[in-house]
Amino acid sequence: PRANTIETLVRTLVHHPQLTMARGSLLVERGGYPLLQWLVDGMEWASWHFHAPGLSLLAGSAYFGGGNAAWRTEALQELGFDPNMLTEDIDISIRALSLGHRMQFVPWAQVGELCPPTLAAFYRQRLRWAMGWEQVTFKRLTTLFSSNAITEAKKWRTSILLLARYSAMINGLIAMYNLIMNLGHDLGWLGFGGQIAPPIRVASTINLYASLCALTFIILSLGLFREPWWRWVHVVMFFPFGTFYLLATTVLVFISWIRLSCLQELTWVPTARQAGAETHSIK
Repeated sequence: PRANTIETLVRTLVHHPQLTMARGSLLVERGGYPLLQWLVDGMEWASWHFHAPGLSLLAGSAYFGGGNAAWRTEALQELGFDPNMLTEDIDISIRALSLGHRMQFVPWAQVGELCPPTLAAFYRQRLRWAMGWEQVTFKRLTTLFSSNAITEAKKWRTSILLLARYSAMINGLIAMYNLIMNLGHDLGWLGFGGQIAPPIRVASTINLYASLCALTFIILSLGLFREPWWRWVHVVMFFPFGTFYLLATTVLVFISWIRLSCLQELTWVPTARQAGAETHSIK
Protein backbone atom coordinates (compact mmCIF):
# COMPACT_ATOMS: atom_id res chain seq x y z
CA PRO A 1 0.00 0.00 0.00
CA ARG A 2 0.92 3.65 -0.28
CA ALA A 3 2.52 5.09 2.83
CA ASN A 4 -0.70 6.63 4.15
CA THR A 5 -3.32 4.20 2.81
CA ILE A 6 -4.12 2.31 6.02
CA GLU A 7 -4.02 5.51 8.06
CA THR A 8 -6.42 7.19 5.61
CA LEU A 9 -8.94 4.34 5.78
CA VAL A 10 -8.84 4.10 9.58
CA ARG A 11 -9.12 7.87 9.98
CA THR A 12 -12.18 7.82 7.74
CA LEU A 13 -13.90 5.40 10.15
CA VAL A 14 -12.77 7.40 13.18
CA HIS A 15 -14.09 10.68 11.76
CA HIS A 16 -17.36 9.14 10.53
CA PRO A 17 -18.81 6.95 13.29
CA GLN A 18 -21.85 6.10 11.16
CA LEU A 19 -19.69 4.17 8.70
CA THR A 20 -19.10 0.42 8.96
CA MET A 21 -16.46 0.22 6.25
CA ALA A 22 -14.14 2.51 4.25
CA ARG A 23 -12.89 1.10 0.97
CA GLY A 24 -9.90 2.37 -1.01
CA SER A 25 -8.90 1.62 -4.60
CA LEU A 26 -7.11 -1.50 -5.82
CA LEU A 27 -4.87 -1.01 -8.84
CA VAL A 28 -3.09 -3.51 -11.08
CA GLU A 29 0.41 -2.11 -11.35
CA ARG A 30 2.78 -4.97 -12.12
CA GLY A 31 3.06 -8.58 -13.27
CA GLY A 32 1.49 -10.36 -16.25
CA TYR A 33 1.90 -9.52 -19.91
CA PRO A 34 2.67 -5.78 -20.27
CA LEU A 35 -0.26 -5.01 -22.59
CA LEU A 36 -2.71 -6.97 -20.42
CA GLN A 37 -1.40 -5.32 -17.27
CA TRP A 38 -1.67 -1.84 -18.78
CA LEU A 39 -5.23 -2.38 -19.97
CA VAL A 40 -6.39 -3.96 -16.71
CA ASP A 41 -4.73 -1.19 -14.70
CA GLY A 42 -6.54 1.45 -16.77
CA MET A 43 -9.84 -0.40 -16.36
CA GLU A 44 -9.44 -0.82 -12.58
CA TRP A 45 -8.40 2.80 -12.12
CA ALA A 46 -11.47 4.06 -13.99
CA SER A 47 -13.65 1.60 -12.08
CA TRP A 48 -12.53 2.54 -8.55
CA HIS A 49 -12.01 6.28 -9.14
CA PHE A 50 -14.99 7.07 -11.35
CA HIS A 51 -17.57 4.33 -12.01
CA ALA A 52 -17.80 2.81 -8.52
CA PRO A 53 -18.01 6.18 -6.67
CA GLY A 54 -20.65 7.29 -9.17
CA LEU A 55 -22.59 4.09 -8.64
CA SER A 56 -22.39 4.61 -4.88
CA LEU A 57 -24.10 7.98 -5.27
CA LEU A 58 -27.04 6.28 -6.99
CA ALA A 59 -27.11 3.32 -4.60
CA GLY A 60 -26.59 5.37 -1.46
CA SER A 61 -23.54 3.39 -0.36
CA ALA A 62 -20.23 1.94 -1.47
CA TYR A 63 -19.54 -1.79 -1.37
CA PHE A 64 -16.65 -4.05 -0.39
CA GLY A 65 -14.77 -5.54 -3.33
CA GLY A 66 -11.52 -7.45 -3.23
CA GLY A 67 -9.54 -5.80 -0.48
CA ASN A 68 -7.97 -2.54 0.71
CA ALA A 69 -10.70 -1.74 3.20
CA ALA A 70 -11.02 -0.91 6.88
CA TRP A 71 -13.93 -2.53 8.73
CA ARG A 72 -15.26 -2.11 12.23
CA THR A 73 -14.43 -5.33 14.04
CA GLU A 74 -17.84 -5.76 15.60
CA ALA A 75 -19.52 -5.56 12.20
CA LEU A 76 -17.31 -8.29 10.74
CA GLN A 77 -17.95 -10.49 13.78
CA GLU A 78 -21.69 -9.94 13.40
CA LEU A 79 -21.84 -10.58 9.66
CA GLY A 80 -19.13 -13.16 9.04
CA PHE A 81 -18.23 -14.52 5.61
CA ASP A 82 -20.26 -17.16 3.82
CA PRO A 83 -17.83 -19.83 2.49
CA ASN A 84 -20.44 -21.02 0.00
CA MET A 85 -20.31 -17.77 -1.97
CA LEU A 86 -17.85 -17.29 -4.83
CA THR A 87 -17.59 -13.55 -4.18
CA GLU A 88 -17.84 -13.37 -0.41
CA ASP A 89 -16.92 -9.66 -0.53
CA ILE A 90 -20.01 -8.72 -2.57
CA ASP A 91 -22.14 -11.06 -0.47
CA ILE A 92 -21.14 -9.48 2.83
CA SER A 93 -21.70 -6.04 1.30
CA ILE A 94 -25.32 -6.76 0.39
CA ARG A 95 -26.02 -8.47 3.73
CA ALA A 96 -24.50 -5.52 5.58
CA LEU A 97 -26.48 -2.95 3.61
CA SER A 98 -29.65 -4.99 4.17
CA LEU A 99 -29.09 -4.52 7.91
CA GLY A 100 -28.57 -0.77 7.62
CA HIS A 101 -24.77 -0.58 7.64
CA ARG A 102 -23.13 2.20 5.67
CA MET A 103 -19.97 2.11 3.55
CA GLN A 104 -17.90 4.72 1.76
CA PHE A 105 -15.36 4.79 -1.04
CA VAL A 106 -12.03 6.50 -0.38
CA PRO A 107 -10.41 6.16 -3.83
CA TRP A 108 -7.33 8.22 -3.00
CA ALA A 109 -6.29 5.48 -0.54
CA GLN A 110 -4.58 3.29 -3.13
CA VAL A 111 -2.81 -0.08 -3.12
CA GLY A 112 -1.24 -1.97 -6.02
CA GLU A 113 -1.49 -5.66 -6.86
CA LEU A 114 -0.21 -8.17 -9.40
CA CYS A 115 -1.95 -8.78 -12.71
CA PRO A 116 -2.95 -12.36 -13.60
CA PRO A 117 0.02 -13.75 -15.57
CA THR A 118 -1.94 -15.04 -18.58
CA LEU A 119 -5.15 -14.42 -20.49
CA ALA A 120 -6.44 -17.80 -19.26
CA ALA A 121 -5.92 -16.80 -15.62
CA PHE A 122 -7.57 -13.44 -16.29
CA TYR A 123 -10.54 -15.15 -17.94
CA ARG A 124 -10.99 -17.54 -15.00
CA GLN A 125 -10.79 -14.66 -12.55
CA ARG A 126 -13.46 -12.66 -14.37
CA LEU A 127 -15.65 -15.74 -14.80
CA ARG A 128 -15.59 -16.34 -11.05
CA TRP A 129 -16.45 -12.71 -10.43
CA ALA A 130 -19.32 -12.86 -12.93
CA MET A 131 -20.62 -16.07 -11.38
CA GLY A 132 -20.23 -14.56 -7.92
CA TRP A 133 -22.24 -11.44 -8.75
CA GLU A 134 -25.02 -13.57 -10.26
CA GLN A 135 -24.97 -15.92 -7.26
CA VAL A 136 -25.31 -13.00 -4.83
CA THR A 137 -28.10 -11.49 -6.93
CA PHE A 138 -30.06 -14.76 -7.00
CA LYS A 139 -29.63 -15.43 -3.27
CA ARG A 140 -29.66 -11.99 -1.64
CA LEU A 141 -32.06 -9.84 -3.65
CA THR A 142 -35.06 -11.36 -1.87
CA THR A 143 -33.31 -10.97 1.48
CA LEU A 144 -32.68 -7.33 0.70
CA PHE A 145 -36.34 -6.55 -0.07
CA SER A 146 -37.62 -8.50 2.93
CA SER A 147 -35.40 -6.59 5.38
CA ASN A 148 -37.07 -4.63 8.18
CA ALA A 149 -33.92 -2.66 8.97
CA ILE A 150 -34.04 -0.24 6.04
CA THR A 151 -36.69 1.77 4.22
CA GLU A 152 -38.30 0.75 0.94
CA ALA A 153 -36.48 3.56 -0.84
CA LYS A 154 -33.17 2.32 0.54
CA LYS A 155 -33.94 -1.22 -0.65
CA TRP A 156 -34.48 -0.02 -4.21
CA ARG A 157 -31.37 2.13 -4.14
CA THR A 158 -29.26 -0.75 -2.79
CA SER A 159 -30.59 -3.07 -5.48
CA ILE A 160 -28.89 -0.79 -8.03
CA LEU A 161 -25.57 -2.32 -6.93
CA LEU A 162 -26.77 -5.72 -8.10
CA LEU A 163 -28.70 -4.67 -11.20
CA ALA A 164 -26.65 -1.83 -12.68
CA ARG A 165 -24.36 -4.24 -14.55
CA TYR A 166 -27.32 -5.35 -16.69
CA SER A 167 -27.73 -1.77 -17.89
CA ALA A 168 -24.03 -1.66 -18.73
CA MET A 169 -24.40 -4.94 -20.63
CA ILE A 170 -27.28 -3.51 -22.67
CA ASN A 171 -25.24 -0.41 -23.48
CA GLY A 172 -22.39 -2.62 -24.64
CA LEU A 173 -24.68 -4.64 -26.90
CA ILE A 174 -26.18 -1.47 -28.38
CA ALA A 175 -22.73 -0.02 -29.04
CA MET A 176 -21.55 -3.25 -30.67
CA TYR A 177 -24.70 -3.49 -32.81
CA ASN A 178 -24.22 0.11 -33.92
CA LEU A 179 -20.56 -0.55 -34.75
CA ILE A 180 -21.37 -3.65 -36.83
CA MET A 181 -24.21 -1.93 -38.69
CA ASN A 182 -22.14 1.14 -39.54
CA LEU A 183 -19.16 -0.98 -40.57
CA GLY A 184 -21.39 -3.19 -42.72
CA HIS A 185 -22.91 -0.13 -44.36
CA ASP A 186 -19.52 1.45 -45.08
CA LEU A 187 -18.12 -1.76 -46.56
CA GLY A 188 -21.28 -2.57 -48.50
CA TRP A 189 -21.91 -5.84 -46.67
CA LEU A 190 -25.52 -5.06 -45.88
CA GLY A 191 -27.76 -5.33 -48.93
CA PHE A 192 -30.59 -3.36 -47.35
CA GLY A 193 -28.42 -0.31 -46.79
CA GLY A 194 -27.53 -0.90 -43.17
CA GLN A 195 -30.40 1.16 -41.86
CA ILE A 196 -30.50 1.24 -38.06
CA ALA A 197 -33.93 1.14 -36.42
CA PRO A 198 -34.89 4.55 -34.90
CA PRO A 199 -35.07 3.28 -31.27
CA ILE A 200 -31.59 1.76 -31.62
CA ARG A 201 -30.32 4.94 -33.27
CA VAL A 202 -31.59 7.05 -30.36
CA ALA A 203 -30.15 4.63 -27.81
CA SER A 204 -26.83 4.61 -29.68
CA THR A 205 -26.70 8.40 -29.71
CA ILE A 206 -27.39 8.57 -25.98
CA ASN A 207 -24.78 5.88 -25.38
CA LEU A 208 -22.22 7.79 -27.46
CA TYR A 209 -22.69 11.06 -25.60
CA ALA A 210 -22.69 9.26 -22.25
CA SER A 211 -19.39 7.60 -23.18
CA LEU A 212 -17.87 10.92 -24.21
CA CYS A 213 -19.01 12.52 -20.94
CA ALA A 214 -17.56 9.59 -18.98
CA LEU A 215 -14.22 9.90 -20.81
CA THR A 216 -14.13 13.64 -20.12
CA PHE A 217 -14.77 13.21 -16.39
CA ILE A 218 -12.33 10.30 -16.15
CA ILE A 219 -9.58 12.47 -17.68
CA LEU A 220 -10.47 15.29 -15.26
CA SER A 221 -10.29 12.78 -12.41
CA LEU A 222 -6.81 11.72 -13.50
CA GLY A 223 -5.72 15.31 -13.07
CA LEU A 224 -7.58 15.69 -9.79
CA PHE A 225 -5.82 12.64 -8.33
CA ARG A 226 -2.48 13.82 -9.76
CA GLU A 227 -1.77 10.49 -11.38
CA PRO A 228 1.59 9.90 -13.13
CA TRP A 229 1.77 10.09 -16.91
CA TRP A 230 1.85 6.32 -17.37
CA ARG A 231 -1.49 5.97 -15.55
CA TRP A 232 -3.00 8.41 -18.01
CA VAL A 233 -1.69 6.22 -20.83
CA HIS A 234 -3.18 3.05 -19.28
CA VAL A 235 -6.61 4.61 -18.79
CA VAL A 236 -6.76 6.15 -22.27
CA MET A 237 -5.52 2.85 -23.78
CA PHE A 238 -8.37 0.91 -22.20
CA PHE A 239 -11.16 3.23 -23.26
CA PRO A 240 -11.34 2.05 -26.94
CA PHE A 241 -11.62 -1.53 -25.61
CA GLY A 242 -14.49 -0.64 -23.27
CA THR A 243 -17.26 -1.75 -25.64
CA PHE A 244 -15.56 -5.09 -26.30
CA TYR A 245 -15.03 -5.61 -22.58
CA LEU A 246 -18.72 -4.99 -21.90
CA LEU A 247 -19.56 -7.49 -24.63
CA ALA A 248 -17.19 -10.03 -23.08
CA THR A 249 -18.78 -9.39 -19.68
CA THR A 250 -22.20 -10.09 -21.22
CA VAL A 251 -20.93 -13.44 -22.50
CA LEU A 252 -19.52 -14.24 -19.05
CA VAL A 253 -22.90 -13.53 -17.48
CA PHE A 254 -24.63 -15.97 -19.83
CA ILE A 255 -21.97 -18.58 -19.06
CA SER A 256 -22.53 -17.89 -15.36
CA TRP A 257 -26.27 -18.56 -15.66
CA ILE A 258 -25.57 -21.90 -17.30
CA ARG A 259 -22.89 -22.96 -14.82
CA LEU A 260 -24.84 -21.86 -11.76
CA SER A 261 -27.80 -23.87 -13.03
CA CYS A 262 -25.75 -27.00 -13.70
CA LEU A 263 -23.10 -27.12 -10.99
CA GLN A 264 -24.09 -28.64 -7.66
CA GLU A 265 -20.97 -27.50 -5.81
CA LEU A 266 -18.91 -24.39 -6.50
CA THR A 267 -15.27 -24.32 -5.47
CA TRP A 268 -12.41 -22.04 -6.36
CA VAL A 269 -8.77 -21.32 -5.67
CA PRO A 270 -7.13 -17.88 -5.73
CA THR A 271 -6.24 -16.40 -9.10
CA ALA A 272 -2.66 -17.04 -10.17
CA ARG A 273 -0.47 -13.94 -9.83
CA GLN A 274 2.77 -15.26 -11.30
CA ALA A 275 3.77 -17.65 -14.04
CA GLY A 276 3.90 -21.27 -12.94
CA ALA A 277 1.61 -20.73 -9.96
CA GLU A 278 -1.59 -22.71 -9.47
CA THR A 279 -4.17 -21.16 -11.74
CA HIS A 280 -7.64 -20.24 -10.67
CA SER A 281 -10.29 -22.84 -11.39
CA ILE A 282 -13.99 -23.32 -10.91
CA LYS A 283 -14.97 -26.97 -10.60
